[in-house]
Amino acid sequence: MKPRPWDVLLAFKLDRITRLGSVEGHAMLKTIFDTGARVETLKDSIPWDVPIARDILLALTFAIAQQESQNISERTLAARSAIAAGLRPGSLGGRPRRVTADKVAVIAELRSQRPPVPWSKVAQKVSLPIGTCRQAWLAHRRERGLPIAVATGRREKKVDPSVGDG
Repeated sequence: MKPRPWDVLLAFKLDRITRLGSVEGHAMLKTIFDTGARVETLKDSIPWDVPIARDILLALTFAIAQQESQNISERTLAARSAIAAGLRPGSLGGRPRRVTADKVAVIAELRSQRPPVPWSKVAQKVSLPIGTCRQAWLAHRRERGLPIAVATGRREKKVDPSVGDG
């Protein structure tokens, strides 16, 4: 038996492994089993040692998972359409924006001071990670066509905003 990086595929439920359907699910499990690894689930009780029961349960599980995936997709599309049409309150999704116009204004103000407030202090002031503050500041400068100074050690060099971060 050749060495492999893992011996067990552990999943919460079998339907989380794939939602592509029975044929694809069986093919995926065959690939896993051919390596000598085994599959364990926390919620499902699959009789791996009884082939007929195993095959029936796997076929049903993968078919139901595929149908559930289609249902989720249809519900999501319907909800997005309703929200876009104004028929339902809500937003079109995604995670909430942490960077607000107010926070960008604070970042710009702190970085425009001479000497500029250090990024660590800026990040603490607006409760955002340093990298997010830098990205917000760069976007703010680019939107206004302002030059962007990038720190290179102790000195700063001017960067053309149309080129990128430099």
